[in-house]
Amino acid sequence: MELHTVAVAPRSDLTGITVTPSEVVLKPGESIPLEVEILRAEGFDKNVTLDMVFQHLGGVFANTLPPGVKIDAKASQTALSAKDTKGKIVLTAEATAPPCERQLGCVMGQVSINFVMKSATCSPPVWISV
Repeated sequence: MELHTVAVAPRSDLTGITVTPSEVVLKPGESIPLEVEILRAEGFDKNVTLDMVFQHLGGVFANTLPPGVKIDAKASQTALSAKDTKGKIVLTAEATAPPCERQLGCVMGQVSINFVMKSATCSPPVWISV
């Protein structure tokens, strides 16, 4: 290693995210809700979007969900308005989802900086098995 880089920045708009449960075992065809709570920095009252897939403008840049596991957008509450602190992400395993043991994922709380950029704060690990 030849170089270390350290960045010092002001506190983020989101100071933490908790997810319950932190480990799920889905059977093919089954859905399980993840209850999500965000901690807002003092005075932060903007919208927050919850997701487990890093995507923007229709493009997926990172997806840590196991093959055959999707987010059920209709059953989930991922858009949190100004004062909301609780949401829900419902994970659904397709009937044909292959077995997977303890795949690592997380929930992101995303804050729009402008139309192009978002700031993401991540939860502790969420382990997903099928």
